[in-house]
Amino acid sequence: MLGAAAVIGAAVTLANHVFLTEYGPTTGSLLDGALAGLAGGAVALLFAVALAVAALFVHRGSAWTRAAAAAVIVLSLAGAALAGAQAAAARYDSLPRVPDCGAERVAGDGPPRFQDAFDTIAHPGRFGAVNSSTEGCRGLLPDVGFGNAAAHYRTTLRDAGWEITKDDATRLTARSGELEFELAGCEPITVTIGLAGGEGLGSPC
Repeated sequence: MLGAAAVIGAAVTLANHVFLTEYGPTTGSLLDGALAGLAGGAVALLFAVALAVAALFVHRGSAWTRAAAAAVIVLSLAGAALAGAQAAAARYDSLPRVPDCGAERVAGDGPPRFQDAFDTIAHPGRFGAVNSSTEGCRGLLPDVGFGNAAAHYRTTLRDAGWEITKDDATRLTARSGELEFELAGCEPITVTIGLAGGEGLGSPC
């Protein structure tokens, strides 16, 4: 029973790391990752703990069994939590600091270079999914609140030469030449740079 419990604990640790590296929290918080690791493997971990406790009852007089059962329980729980924490850190590091609008980078006299515009602005967090077209490029900021993002972009946009055209509780827009910037207070919030006056990518909210 102890052997089965140890195998289950090791399997949960490995599965957590693989799954959460791809689909885990995007906050970069080790605590969020650890909690996700424990939650994701909760059923299997409970089964492993039950097997270890059952082994204690079967071999109550064995000091070796008590030590081994305690070790299996502690290592199974710690392994799941540590795997989740490490996976969360790895996933956060893999998120882009700037949206990848590379497909829409056009040279010469074509549409404005949305990627270049994003590159010249400092951003308050890492980006998630990106959507782009010939009209604009939009990235999700999954772990930044609208208030914090708006405060950041007010200063950043002005420093980069953008003129703020709207600033309220749900929208911050700015313009620079043929380009328009929009921060939209959706959940998660979105950042769009597109052609001013164009159809754009539609409303994100």
